[in-house]
Amino acid sequence: MFVTMTILIICVVIFYSVFSGAGSPRAQLTKFYGNYYAEDAVTDENDVPNSRESIEKCIENGLAIKTELFITKDRKVVVSAYNDLSRQYGIDKKISECEYDEIADTLMNVTQFIELVAGRVPVILELKTGINNELLCRYTADAIKASGYENIGVVSFHTGICAWFKSKEKKIFRGLMSAPAADFKAMKKFDRFITGNMIGIAEARPQFALYRNKPQSAIVKMIYKIGTIEGIWTITDKEEGKKLEESKIMIVCRGFMPDAPHYMDMPERQKSKYEIKDEEKAAKRAERQRAKEEAKNAAE
Repeated sequence: MFVTMTILIICVVIFYSVFSGAGSPRAQLTKFYGNYYAEDAVTDENDVPNSRESIEKCIENGLAIKTELFITKDRKVVVSAYNDLSRQYGIDKKISECEYDEIADTLMNVTQFIELVAGRVPVILELKTGINNELLCRYTADAIKASGYENIGVVSFHTGICAWFKSKEKKIFRGLMSAPAADFKAMKKFDRFITGNMIGIAEARPQFALYRNKPQSAIVKMIYKIGTIEGIWTITDKEEGKKLEESKIMIVCRGFMPDAPHYMDMPERQKSKYEIKDEEKAAKRAERQRAKEEAKNAAE
């Protein structure tokens, strides 16, 4: 029995040490906690994804934004809902095939986007994978740091991108995106299992994770229980979003304006028993000191 319990405890400790997410300073986490994030700044069917008008509407209503970043052929980072420009702009090319000058009048670059938002609402930037992932990470991090705004985070499906920020720019709030294994049809079975169960968290150590609005595996549920901030993507029904406010810390939405874009504050930090004891001791010392001073004054 003792041996069994020992093995079980060791297994729990190993699971926790391998699959728990990274912690985040409370002051940083507060900026992202309990918010809806409008995907591509779209809140109704008339919104043009990532347009200045749509972005300003989100900001005016206090709604955070989540959008996607791609890197051009000449290494410029731009904001777009799709890599394939024919899907939205009628340009028969992918961003990764374009020189920036070809699309500068069509797409904002990441610096322009950050300057437009100007820290007025929290932002999550999703880095899309390509052949220049490391440059995409570096240029995005540089743009965030140069802006001076602390309410800009990053997220990616690619564990290596998240791990890059853990290693190179750990002060930037970082997350991992995922979905059930069956959703990753282009992958081999083993890779689907790894990705769909967020096993890559061991490498990436994200501070939050956005999981698709589908049932979670037992492994994913356990990962959330041991500390990674739980978010969800993408909710398209307002009433469904309201139901999720009790259980999700970050909600990516599309096609509606939430009644309360910021729906939850961080809970009050609970003091440990040691902190409480230290405060009690300090109060007693202060009381003794006051008593001594009062006695001294009375004697004089």
